[in-house]
Amino acid sequence: MASLRLDLTVPTRSFDVELALDVGAETVALVGPSGAGKTTVLRAVAGLAKPTRGRIACDHDVWFGDGVDLRPEQRSVGYVFQEYALFPHLTVAGNMTFGGGSADGLLERLRISHLAKAKPDELSGGERQRVALARALARGPRVLLLDEPMGALDPHTRAGVRGELHDLLRELRLPTLIVTHDFEDAAALADRIGVLSDGTMRQLGTAQELLGTPADEVVASFAGANVLTGIAAAAPDGLTVVRLDAGGTIYSVEAALGAVDVVLYPWDVSLGLVAADDSALNHLPEEIVSLARVGNRARVRLRTLTAEITAASAERLGLEPGRRVVASFKATATRLLPRA
Repeated sequence: MASLRLDLTVPTRSFDVELALDVGAETVALVGPSGAGKTTVLRAVAGLAKPTRGRIACDHDVWFGDGVDLRPEQRSVGYVFQEYALFPHLTVAGNMTFGGGSADGLLERLRISHLAKAKPDELSGGERQRVALARALARGPRVLLLDEPMGALDPHTRAGVRGELHDLLRELRLPTLIVTHDFEDAAALADRIGVLSDGTMRQLGTAQELLGTPADEVVASFAGANVLTGIAAAAPDGLTVVRLDAGGTIYSVEAALGAVDVVLYPWDVSLGLVAADDSALNHLPEEIVSLARVGNRARVRLRTLTAEITAASAERLGLEPGRRVVASFKATATRLLPRA
């Protein structure tokens, strides 16, 4: 089984990227804020950035370390750059075979054979992505690196292309590293997700593990959670009460004392014009800052948190920016993380 193993330190202008990671015949996504060191990792694997220490190996072949430092062209890597970096003066076929690659079967496999003679500026975003993938695969790489593969796509194209890329990666079963700032893309494409911040891996796991048991507020935030801060204390009936720094009091079933980060996912928040008469213990009066509809869902950003409800509910309640609402959520949906 193919594998990529790295344990390295790579300097950047602001910090050192420190990462140890084993990637089997799977896809691992690296997520995190801009400047977290994600692309630096890809560049180090490809031989475009030099670690100050460590080791990079593919199967039994050392690419860096133990006195070895192979040039980029000596490493069996397929690299899809951000914005795809296609040569504008070459046709699709010319881009694929540049550098000695072979187009045999790839055009048909990626359903772009009819575009063989087209130039990049004649292609849609999804077509350019397929061409960039085909070029990366044309030399039969043992490792695949994808830098923001969805970043150049419009929202309408994104979902379809994401599904196609997911299927292709499962078919290839190459050790693959994907860099993205979008947790939804990472969850859809990757077997495991690593959250990077300031060059350090905060947590590595499946999407379900990062959603269910985030290691800290950075992981929770990138998994799409609201992260509030407050002071926790014991409350009756085995509950914990948290007095929020932004004002208001909420309850959780998790035990904690002192400074905490409160983790709450948008889909666990319901909105009403008055406090809901149900089992939810937590009710926060809020003002709507913005509202965005995506399909049959509405993402409602409030002053201190974000809720995701059905578009039908938003319409029925007449929600709009500036309107006062009550955000309600259960104590069982409220996770507490001790804050350093």
